[in-house]
Amino acid sequence: MPEQITSPAFLLQKGTPAIDLSMPIEPHWRFAPTIDYTEQQTAGCAFHSTRFTMGAHAFTHVDAPWHVDPDGIPLGPDHLEQLWGPAVIVDVSGLGADQPISEAALRAAAPEITPGDIVIIRSRHEDRHPTTSAEYWTRAPWMTAEAVRWLATAKIAAVGFDFPQDRGIRAPYDTDWQPAELDDDWPCHRLLLHNGIPQIEYLAGLGAISLDRCLFFAVPLRFAHSDGSPIRAFAFDVQPQAGR
Repeated sequence: MPEQITSPAFLLQKGTPAIDLSMPIEPHWRFAPTIDYTEQQTAGCAFHSTRFTMGAHAFTHVDAPWHVDPDGIPLGPDHLEQLWGPAVIVDVSGLGADQPISEAALRAAAPEITPGDIVIIRSRHEDRHPTTSAEYWTRAPWMTAEAVRWLATAKIAAVGFDFPQDRGIRAPYDTDWQPAELDDDWPCHRLLLHNGIPQIEYLAGLGAISLDRCLFFAVPLRFAHSDGSPIRAFAFDVQPQAGR
């Protein structure tokens, strides 16, 4: 049985490597951040400075309930408690591209989910199409409303995805797009966030996690008031202690 881990300090003392689960911020087909570099000479010392402009919902990021719910909670200190801790990996990579992820598929793939878990849905879609390609965004699997309703009732802390999880995300880019009901096109945005469950979008590199449970961290910027934030997401491939 894998050794149970009780604290991040223990991991650091053991030299356990962190697995980076974040997309690089770079010129990108969808997000197109502005990245500038300047250099200033002062008293014989050169200062190199990077400036960038991008949205709070670009690349790997977290959505707070306020993103879609005018009465929802904005991103704040309380969300930190929901964005780190024990996580369960639900591997649906066998479903392939451009397929719905049903409740039955999630139940079949999910290890035991306990209250307080962060649930990470792993499709490994980036192995088929790079995250910088149009196909990554228009040929991804997507979550069905029934699957999201099941997650929303499981008393979980947060949900993360390594693919564009709502079919509605592809609408501006997919010439074959045909809209459906809002809960069918946007189940994660509507059903998770309206239930106070943050969603972590566009994780990467989940194939490096070998266990079905791990210790997961997502660190947002400290905005005074925001509907979301870019994050640095990482995990330790160790068996976490159950509960929080």
